[in-house]
Amino acid sequence: MAIIIFRYASDDTSIYSNNYNNSTRARRRLFLPKHVDMMRRVDRAVRALRVTHNGSEYGFLDLCARSADDKCVVDGDFLLMESFINALEHGLVTFPEMQTSFGQVDLTWVMAGVDAPHNHLESASIIKLRYYLRVDRRDPAVKWNNMFLKLMENTSLGDGVEIAYSSSESLEQELERGTVGDIVYFGLTMVLMVVYSVLVTTGGNAVSTRAMLACGGVLAAGLGIAGAFGVLCLVGVKYVNFVGIMPFLVIGIGVDDMFLLMSAWGETIHLQDLSVPDRVGITFSKAGIGITITSLTDFLAFLIGITSDFIVVRQFCIYTGVAVILCYVCNATLFGACLALHGQRVYSNRHCLTFRPALSREQLRLQGVSEMKVFCCGGSIPAKNWEDESACEKLPRRVLPRIILNPVVKVILGVVFLVYLGFSIWGAVFLEQGMLYRNLVLDSSYYHRFSTWDTEYFGQRLALAFVVDGPIDYAGSQGDAFLKLLKFAQQDPDVNSTFIRCWLDQYRNTPYYNATSNKTFLSNLFNKYLRKNMIMQTDVVFDWTGEQISASRCYLLTTNLVDPFRQAQLMARLRVLADSTRDLPVFVFQPLFVMLEHTLAILPSTLQTLGTAVLVMFLVTFAFLPQPLMVVLVTMNIILILIGVFGSMYFLGITYSGISMIHLIMSVGFSVDFSAHICAAYLMSDARTRAERAEYAIVHASGPIFNGGMSSLVGVSMLLMSESYIFTTFFKIMSMVITAGAVHAVFFMPILLSYIGPENTTEHDTVPDGHTHSVLKKTETVVSNGIYSGSKLVGKENTKDRNSHKTVLELMKEDDSATEQGAQVKCSVSYSKRKDHIPSENLPAGVESLDVPGNTDGAFLSLFDNLHTDEVDKSDQQPNSITPIESVGTNLSTGRQAFVRQVQEQEAATKPINKLANGST
Repeated sequence: MAIIIFRYASDDTSIYSNNYNNSTRARRRLFLPKHVDMMRRVDRAVRALRVTHNGSEYGFLDLCARSADDKCVVDGDFLLMESFINALEHGLVTFPEMQTSFGQVDLTWVMAGVDAPHNHLESASIIKLRYYLRVDRRDPAVKWNNMFLKLMENTSLGDGVEIAYSSSESLEQELERGTVGDIVYFGLTMVLMVVYSVLVTTGGNAVSTRAMLACGGVLAAGLGIAGAFGVLCLVGVKYVNFVGIMPFLVIGIGVDDMFLLMSAWGETIHLQDLSVPDRVGITFSKAGIGITITSLTDFLAFLIGITSDFIVVRQFCIYTGVAVILCYVCNATLFGACLALHGQRVYSNRHCLTFRPALSREQLRLQGVSEMKVFCCGGSIPAKNWEDESACEKLPRRVLPRIILNPVVKVILGVVFLVYLGFSIWGAVFLEQGMLYRNLVLDSSYYHRFSTWDTEYFGQRLALAFVVDGPIDYAGSQGDAFLKLLKFAQQDPDVNSTFIRCWLDQYRNTPYYNATSNKTFLSNLFNKYLRKNMIMQTDVVFDWTGEQISASRCYLLTTNLVDPFRQAQLMARLRVLADSTRDLPVFVFQPLFVMLEHTLAILPSTLQTLGTAVLVMFLVTFAFLPQPLMVVLVTMNIILILIGVFGSMYFLGITYSGISMIHLIMSVGFSVDFSAHICAAYLMSDARTRAERAEYAIVHASGPIFNGGMSSLVGVSMLLMSESYIFTTFFKIMSMVITAGAVHAVFFMPILLSYIGPENTTEHDTVPDGHTHSVLKKTETVVSNGIYSGSKLVGKENTKDRNSHKTVLELMKEDDSATEQGAQVKCSVSYSKRKDHIPSENLPAGVESLDVPGNTDGAFLSLFDNLHTDEVDKSDQQPNSITPIESVGTNLSTGRQAFVRQVQEQEAATKPINKLANGST
């Protein structure tokens, strides 16, 4: 089908109403002779279109749908006939209905913006023509429609007359143009992502900066996306246009993982004596859970989306889920390799661009070079975490704990959260369903213009066909039941109560009707009534004998029903009504019902998918955070974020549809990501109080969360430049999901944890100066030939069951490998301030030497985290603070045990170590 709408637009906006001043200029409008000639030229050009298919030529006469009198069906073409123009000039045309030779015609279907005083038509500003094509010649008809679109694209009428047009293929073609055309923005997104990542990671100096490393992270994410397209296309997974959004989303997820890994790398900087492989191992041990939770939850959310009833949702979830996993693999492999190369460069003191050995900035200044050269060329190996961090990484951890955990701010944030939750619930309750199909195309599209005019001037009144599929007794009780069904349907508030086009109803009101016998009934129907009313001939189908009606249909009309959700509800009600007449094989049909099925199914399908997703996220969270309270908090946070997203859609003017369903599925994964980071950091804290653990969580997780959230926002930001409703809606909802997820995780979760979070089960001992230090509980893990850093244990694990708390020296003493008393040993000790060799004369008997730092048996033993030997109380030589180690290698050498015994025999448990470090006996 092809449709043309002519509009006379020289007047002001008042032409769009049905009442106008009877000025000479306004009178007749489109029915002025010059305008009628324009429309006739367009009509002749359309009818003259010809196409070639399989060597045969087809014109409009070959492809048009035909009426019972074998004429091409074109709604509205009679308006251009000379007989109608003459009748209009003589005031013989009634409105809204007029009588013609082929029956009563409702003029509101073909014209709008009319002047009709006393129900007599004088003028019209909008006229619509519909060209119907045969459905049994689809391929040549499609070609003809494309020719029609090209003709209309090059048609300009002028003189105040505008034109809008559409064909059966317009929506599909314009939807594809609207999505494919915006893929070019992904290239700009990659550039933006590189720039953002470089800015966030540019800190320190020319040696320590991680800017080049950030480029490697963006490259890894990009390769994951490209790999997903390649693999899925190779195995034959169908690509749909909506999948074009996937790269904008996944690039942010991949860069988010990169920030987590880089944050964990930064926490190894103060451990000066680690090798690069050890640093990489610690980095992945710390960030591994975070990026695994992020990728796994996102993947599972999309995996659940594959179960959707809608093909577009399934295809999008397949492509996005595979891309997420491949980004995870690329980060673990490619970016891991980049991290190792970065470490080799930094700890070789080489420049980030030239890769040549660099002088420190102090050395360059001593040489008298310019400050510009000092800034660009000077660098040194970082010794502290903050030395290579940018302001974007430092600011959250320094500022947010002071703000969020302030008692007054807690109250304010609590009130704000309750208000936000209230508005979200209110918006979710009043969220509308359905979507106008013109929103699927670009605003500049010809179809958008046509759909806007068509809805504004003609509304959307659906013709409802009540189809009887099978032979029934039309002359008897079954015929009465069928007409009664139509009367019941007209009582629906969304159905026009006055319009009915039914051959049976009209036939009964004619003198031809005779129900004395079925044979007479059918004979008069076929030979008399239908011959006089040819428009009804297509509504009655006789069997091959001509003695029985095998199928028939009658039409009702809806009121002006633009809202797709109301249309879907009406469809459901009419189906229930039709099914209630069990003795009649009747059903209701409207071509739009195929699309309305989507509107009805979207809510239950989404609720089922989201429910399954939340349950799966609960199980995944429990696997990685085996703390029941934390699992409950994370699950509760997911539900609250979903409510927030539902509510925000109402305020953003977004209706609930299949497009927003995809966004809601994604929000489940993002909700888990941010919440899990905070909860994991909280559990990693060794602090005693809930408030201190909440502060630790903010300090260690807020930076990666904000930078990861910003990377996701940067990833989708280019979609804001798009004209496509799909892309702009994606940007709006994703911005809300990311913002809500980050705010919930960083602002509300820590406050909640500071009141009801799990308490630390690690006990603390008090040393003589009144300070406390942690000792191992019986459930802690001892690392054999491994590394301890912060609150994580890296290396070969060997869990021992302890019945009592043991100090460091007790653990060393229990080493089973000791077989020889007094053996010589070199003990490795690492601390931040001093790295001396302790003279042998200051060591206990049996210990030959003590190198600080050193290496023994291939295992690094971190005895002190921050031991400041120059901060000793001179009055009693007791340390101001002692931070004993909390984990040691269980496979110690014989010499180490000899060292322990000698130390314990000479002095008390804490003094010997400090005296050794000070070089005193």
